[in-house]
Amino acid sequence: MVIFTFIKRIGLITNENKLSEKDDNVKPEFHKQLDDFLANGNHKYQTVQKLVCVHVIERIYRRVKLGYGHHFGGIKVNIEENLIIDGNHRYIAYEMAGFEYEVIPQGKNHCDQPPYRDIKKFSVDYEFDWDMAQPDTRKFCNDDFLKDLDTK
Repeated sequence: MVIFTFIKRIGLITNENKLSEKDDNVKPEFHKQLDDFLANGNHKYQTVQKLVCVHVIERIYRRVKLGYGHHFGGIKVNIEENLIIDGNHRYIAYEMAGFEYEVIPQGKNHCDQPPYRDIKKFSVDYEFDWDMAQPDTRKFCNDDFLKDLDTK
């Protein structure tokens, strides 16, 4: 039986109490909460990225809530411009989960040019699971790789 937990801080609903043996579909309630967070959150940073994947965000969020957040690394940010260089999915999941993450100062590359986008204007891919399409990230679609890691 899937156990849903209501997080009082921002009302997120997801299966966050156990590791999964397979990739469960993202719950519609999480879609709504993600949309609300993107539209109404007080975002610290800008981005050049246009699109994010709900499946990736939900997995990171759930795993952070299970205590594995310290394994996923910080967010690389160009401090001068408050621009996320690497870690858009992690930033969203960490903020939604109320997780304190490391900000790693990072220079921009030639592709990171204005105009920058507000996080509120992200488009979200609700259908395609980006990790499933890549052989090197497919292993992250289930939680098997977490079983040997510690939680904090």
